[in-house]
Amino acid sequence: MDIDSMVTAYKHFSSTWQSYFKKVKVAYSYKTNSLKGITQALRQQGATAEVVSGTELTWAIEDGFAPREIFFDGPVKTVQELLLALKNHVVIQIDSLDELHLLTDLFHEIAIKPRLSLRLATRYHDKGLSRFGLLAEEYWKAIHFVQKNNMIFEGIHLHVGSNVNDVKKYTRELVTYMPIIKHHIRLFGPSIFIDIGGGFPAKSLGKNIALTPLAHYAKAIKQCLSKYFIDIDEITLVTEPGRSLVEDHGYLVTRVMVQKKRKDNNIVVVDGGMHLVRSLHTWYHPVLFSPAYQSKSKKKATHTYTVYGANCFESDILAEEIKAHYPVQISDLVILGSAGGYDIPSANVWTRPAPAIYGIYRKKLILLRHDQKIETVREHHENILF
Repeated sequence: MDIDSMVTAYKHFSSTWQSYFKKVKVAYSYKTNSLKGITQALRQQGATAEVVSGTELTWAIEDGFAPREIFFDGPVKTVQELLLALKNHVVIQIDSLDELHLLTDLFHEIAIKPRLSLRLATRYHDKGLSRFGLLAEEYWKAIHFVQKNNMIFEGIHLHVGSNVNDVKKYTRELVTYMPIIKHHIRLFGPSIFIDIGGGFPAKSLGKNIALTPLAHYAKAIKQCLSKYFIDIDEITLVTEPGRSLVEDHGYLVTRVMVQKKRKDNNIVVVDGGMHLVRSLHTWYHPVLFSPAYQSKSKKKATHTYTVYGANCFESDILAEEIKAHYPVQISDLVILGSAGGYDIPSANVWTRPAPAIYGIYRKKLILLRHDQKIETVREHHENILF
C-alpha cells in the first residue's frame, strides 16, 4: 500500500472541493479499506469517517476520529450498533422507515437525542431506483414522524454508485430531489449538510478510459446548487471518496512458481490467486512483470504470457496476453495494480493463510498487517455443539 500516494490523493481531493465550497467534509469510507495505517494517515490529514457497521464505528473511534465527525451509513444497523452511535453522538444516516422507528424507540428509552440525516434512493445503473435509501413519498412520512417526536434532520444523503465517471449522474439526482432539499432547508435551516456520497472514479474503471477531472464534479455541483438558490456558503458539502483515494495505490505482489506451455500459449503460475483480488474480472488491474528492466528495456516486448493463480480451479486467471521484454523466469515477480480498495476487505482465505500487507509511509516501509498464521485459519473449541 503506497500510503504516501494516498495522502497526496487526499490533499488534492480536499483542496479541489474547498476551492468551490466554503464548508467541506471529506468522509473516508472504512468499507473501502480499513487498514489502520491508512485510516489513521488520512485522519491526520483532516479526513472525517464514514462507516457502515458497529465494528467500523468502533475502529473509527479507536483511530481517533471525533465521534461527531463520523457518518454512520448502511442498510442494516442493529440495536447495539444504534446505541453505540447514539451514545457517541454520531450522525446516523437513516436508510429506511423501519430504522427510523427503531431509533426513535431507543431515543425515548435512553433520552439521548439522535443526530440524524436521511438517505434518498437514487437511480442505479439506469435500471430503476436503488434498494438503498427512502423513496420520495417515504421522505414525507419520515419528516412527519421526526417532527412528531421532536427530532430534526441535520442533512440529506445521496449516493449515485461506484466508479462513476459522469458528472451528470450527480447533478441529475440533485435536480430530482431539489424540492425535497429545499424543503429540508426551510424546515431545518440553511446550515444543513448535503452528502453527495462517493463513487468518484479510479483508474480501475478501465485501461483506456480517461477519468473526468475532479474539478468538473465540484464545479458542476456548485453550479447546480446555485441555480436553485441554495446558499453554498451556508451548507456543508460532504463527500465520501474512498475508492478514488486508495484503490490505484495498492498492489498485489506475487511470485512466479511454475512455467508451462499449452500449444503456443506460454503459462506462468504464481503463488497468489484471484481470491485475493476479487474484483479482478470487474475492474481493470494493470499487470507488470518484474524485474524492472522488463518495462524499461528498449527491446520490443515479444514474449506473451497468461498468468494463472495457485488456486485449484481452471478459471483462476489473473491476466491474459501480458507482454514481457525478456523470458519470464521462476521467482520473477508479477505485480497487479489497482488493488488498494475493496479487494482488501473482500479477499477471502482459501487453502492458504492470508499474506502480510506492507505500506510505504513517509518514504519508509512499514508492516500494516501480519501474515495470517496457519493456526488461526481454523480455530477449534472443544465445547462446540454440532
